[in-house]
Amino acid sequence: MIFKNLKTISKRNLKLLPQSAIKGAFIDKNDNRNAIWDMFVTKEGRCFFSVCAELYVHRSAGLYEYIYETNEIKCCFELDNMVLYEKDAIMPSKIHTSMSEMNDGRIIMTTHTTSQSSKHPYWYPEPFYNHVFEGYQGSNILIYDPETNALENRGVPVAHEAIYGGTYDPKHNAFYFTGYLRGHLYRYDIDDGKVTDYGKVTEFGSFRLFRSDIDGNIYSASRSGYFYRINTDTQEIEELGIFFNKDYEPYSTEKHIQLDYIADGKDGNIYLRYIFGYNLYRYNIKENKLECVGSPRPEDLELAQPNQQYGLAVDDRGVLWYTIEALHPQYDWTCAYLIRWDILNGEKPKNMGIIGNSYRSISIMAEMHHHDGILYFTCGNHHFDEPGMFAVDIKKLESINYDLNEDNIETPLSYDVINYLNLDQPQRFFPYGKEEFDKQMARANEFRRYAEEFGKFMAQNPMEIPYKKITPYPIWRKVGYKNSPVHFVKYDDDAVIIEYGNKEKFRYSSKTGETVKIDEFTKKEAPILVPQDLVPKAVGRYFRAIPTASAKIFDNKYLVGTKDGLLFIWDGKTAFNLGACPNTSGEVKDICYCPKTRTAYGIIGSDRDISIVFSFDETNGVRFLGRTHFNIESGLYLNCELSTIAVKEDGTRILVGSNENMGTAYDITLK
Repeated sequence: MIFKNLKTISKRNLKLLPQSAIKGAFIDKNDNRNAIWDMFVTKEGRCFFSVCAELYVHRSAGLYEYIYETNEIKCCFELDNMVLYEKDAIMPSKIHTSMSEMNDGRIIMTTHTTSQSSKHPYWYPEPFYNHVFEGYQGSNILIYDPETNALENRGVPVAHEAIYGGTYDPKHNAFYFTGYLRGHLYRYDIDDGKVTDYGKVTEFGSFRLFRSDIDGNIYSASRSGYFYRINTDTQEIEELGIFFNKDYEPYSTEKHIQLDYIADGKDGNIYLRYIFGYNLYRYNIKENKLECVGSPRPEDLELAQPNQQYGLAVDDRGVLWYTIEALHPQYDWTCAYLIRWDILNGEKPKNMGIIGNSYRSISIMAEMHHHDGILYFTCGNHHFDEPGMFAVDIKKLESINYDLNEDNIETPLSYDVINYLNLDQPQRFFPYGKEEFDKQMARANEFRRYAEEFGKFMAQNPMEIPYKKITPYPIWRKVGYKNSPVHFVKYDDDAVIIEYGNKEKFRYSSKTGETVKIDEFTKKEAPILVPQDLVPKAVGRYFRAIPTASAKIFDNKYLVGTKDGLLFIWDGKTAFNLGACPNTSGEVKDICYCPKTRTAYGIIGSDRDISIVFSFDETNGVRFLGRTHFNIESGLYLNCELSTIAVKEDGTRILVGSNENMGTAYDITLK
């Protein structure tokens, strides 16, 4: 990560917004939840937000209402009372980026999770997501009536999947949403309860689904920045042929460039920015053209690197409002400046001041909305502190004659130490004394220590395949989602052969760089025949004791996998049971073998699961190597539905293919 402290900073960039134009309210200090990841303002102007627990807090989420007129917060419901879950399970600790107002005035939303099971030291859902007692049962669809306070629980539409984002389609009374773990897009028909799975549209964890009032369609993007549209009339995913540029190197490569904030402009265009991107963009729907508008950062705003824009709202005049925030690698987000950009009248971005008051300033502003001249901001993830809401009256703000360069009681210097942490010597700039500085820093350092321990735990419990080198072949980026499933792979000396396609079939060779059309895919060898009564069985599941893949290994024996996910060695007379993979619920899909290293490799997992790559040798037995999940210089990759595997003759590399929408092959040099 590139990170640079500021050696100095002007006072104007440490000042709060005019205090007479801003209101702030927070939940009870005794409530240990720490985050907000969804907020919504209804057509009538009622503001609802989720109170969430994440990382170190073991709590379920709740929905709260912020009342601007009285600057009060009231509880609407707590999920503990409305959603049942196993006491040791990964619980529904969030309502995340999904609240939408329906035609009848009710609000639809979904649960999510970032709170660990009571049996786990940290939040870590991937290896436990389908565990019987300690896993995640799946996200719930909830419908809340703000008039009667009634909550309807529609249940879990996708087992074990955490819904990460969603939006409502008022024309067809439907709700579209995405899955965090597997990256699929779904549609829920509210009238009849039907759930439609459109397949994989993102590597994982893309949350922003935006319905544009300009054309009535829904826009989103993969985590790697592939922009697409959901045609709400045809229910088709329309690939726009647009990849977001990595305009903030090297940070947008080290992280990701998924769609973050997006809004309809008054000029008939859609304005958007993507996470860890440096610029604001404008999308012309009619011409299907994305153009860079420029940096949203005001010229006189001094910021440490990296920094980014958070939030995007358009007022009734077409003026853009958003925040600029700076990232500190140890202390989380800091310095949330409110920026005004009258882009339609050719003005430049203007810093209006830090969003905060004498009690708190914003650390992470997850959601931002405008309604009737009021800007609403969430304030969460402020270390271990309770979350809350800020609201700014635009007319009052613009009527105040203030200059951040001048001392003014309306714009005091920030009281919050987080706004000083990006400076080389933060205490030197903090104006409220050493005692107050030390008090706040103790809280910040407590969070920093927790974050470091969490990072160490993640490093010691990796989910991805251990590798020296990865060469990915993302077929889908060249041919689109629908014609990219990979069906067969093999090595040709040092080159790779990849066969892929759907209605049409193709073979690609890295040796020649050519792609040719073929009549049929290479067929894998059928699994060795083993008498049914000798195939290892799970108790009570004899009907799944069917060989699905095999490979001839050492001493004329065979390694065989079953439909029930069991592995065994067959010597022609007896079957030696090696057991089952604990991380999946599916079948063994494919097995290959390297005579030189006397090691077999295979893949296991159903098409609704997260596939795992495994190995087998005489010394170590079965080893579950992990998922195809890589964040490398060439991009971000994750495939869940693995279909085929091959091993190079010298045993140094394996080649793995995925037959889902975002078809990809991975040439993996093993450690």
